[in-house]
Amino acid sequence: MAEPTLIPRPFYVYVLFDWRGWPFYVGKGRGNRYRHHRKPSQLKADTPKNHAIRETLRVLGEIPSIVVAADLTEVEAYQIEISMIASIGRAPNGPLVNATDGGHGLCGLNEASLLRARAKISAYHRGRTLSPEHKAKISAAHLAIRDQTSARFSGKIFTVEHRAKIGARRKGKQHTDEAKEKMRLAALGRVYSLETRQKMSATRRGKKRGPEALARMSEAQRQRHALRIQMHGPSVVCPRCGVREKIRGGYCRPCHAAYRREYRRRRAIIVRKAVAPPDRAQLLVQIELPLPPGQSLGLPRRGSPSGSPSRRRARRLSPPELPL
Repeated sequence: MAEPTLIPRPFYVYVLFDWRGWPFYVGKGRGNRYRHHRKPSQLKADTPKNHAIRETLRVLGEIPSIVVAADLTEVEAYQIEISMIASIGRAPNGPLVNATDGGHGLCGLNEASLLRARAKISAYHRGRTLSPEHKAKISAAHLAIRDQTSARFSGKIFTVEHRAKIGARRKGKQHTDEAKEKMRLAALGRVYSLETRQKMSATRRGKKRGPEALARMSEAQRQRHALRIQMHGPSVVCPRCGVREKIRGGYCRPCHAAYRREYRRRRAIIVRKAVAPPDRAQLLVQIELPLPPGQSLGLPRRGSPSGSPSRRRARRLSPPELPL
């Protein structure tokens, strides 16, 4: 039996009081979050909260605060924060100077305040260069979130309705050209293990592509063909298969290889059955492979070395039509 996973509960909800003893801010945090409000870097903006903090520091020299709930998950802390802000009341309906109704994000702001808040955040981060240590911490945090998500959904079987909802939500979404280029660069040089390749093959086996996918593949193939013509000139279709482009004025590579195999097979049979080694003319007649006009087999003469020009010409043979 697997041990139950312990959910971390490091969050708490706190309240800050001004020099008159009135609560003016309710927040959620962990660690020493409630102490960060008095830092000079946090008091640069001219906001009602910072004004109350500066005035309280001037009168009392400190910020009175209490923790009203501790040992909470983040969701529980958000819920308590929202309920307390609603109970005490935000200005002008209460003493709190919270900019939002609480919870995750910038909820509770009107459109103008939301735009101002986003502009300030954007201006703060514009031009900043993160150190390698900071980048490493961000990467480690993202990897931890990914591992937690993977462990959460590992072995989980989604219902047909759930998969349909996921598909409907993703349908119509397209990656930008920049995102596609990043994915292409990330996939370059990636080597999949044998097990991964087998899983990918099993997943795709028997899967039929829809008309839209076939149309996209056809269009991509036409674009590649047009690019190839632009780079290498007009192409000629292989006269044997009628599908692939021919090479070196002959056939395509698969047809060329098929011709070479058949030619070697017939020549080996003739030479093996012959009582005496046949000369070149007799060998051409017995093989019975017709040649296109202007082409010759270039067979080596008897006794010529393996590296002779005649053998090299035989390797560069342009294959004729096979009478198979």
